[in-house]
Amino acid sequence: GAEYTNKISSIISSYRITEKIICESLGSIGSNKSPIAEFSEIPDPLKLEFYISILIAIKYGDEFYIRPNYKADHVGKPYAHAPGGRGDIDVYSPDVYWLIEVTLIRNKDQMLNTETTAVIRHLHSSKEFKSRSKKYLSLVAPMIHQDTREFFEYSLVKHQREGGRIHIKAYPLDEFVKTTVEKKNLEDMEAHTQKILALFSK
Repeated sequence: GAEYTNKISSIISSYRITEKIICESLGSIGSNKSPIAEFSEIPDPLKLEFYISILIAIKYGDEFYIRPNYKADHVGKPYAHAPGGRGDIDVYSPDVYWLIEVTLIRNKDQMLNTETTAVIRHLHSSKEFKSRSKKYLSLVAPMIHQDTREFFEYSLVKHQREGGRIHIKAYPLDEFVKTTVEKKNLEDMEAHTQKILALFSK
């Protein structure tokens, strides 16, 4: 795990990336203005994975290993998406596995088709993290449609009823960035789980 985290750390130091710069960069995805000129040629969907990995490393690098699954060059700059069957970004420690899936898909049906069942499958298919006692899943997209939100809420309830200790939440990008800057991601997903379970048990 350390070598992945180190690669992101070296990107952060070589390009002198601060929390402020990375938040501005995340805000600029989709426009032609990139606060970090050297990254402007990276396609937007990949840029989103890359920037979120950097933000997570800045905030959580001392507590977790951060392993983005995109393909990167020797410096650590990404050039291709995570191969099929793997999640986008693995964040983990001895007892926690947090999977972050990111997408720039805005189309409602497309999102429901590609970013729901596959995402849940990534959480389960990861044999490497099976033994972790706590599992978290964040889906991050520019906007989250109601039916996608509901899909994740049903999945959450189903897993909790089957005794799985899994916390799942779909986030619009700006809310995810804000929650990460406050370092409240895991608590936020746990609170969301309690809220959804209370709604379903009425």
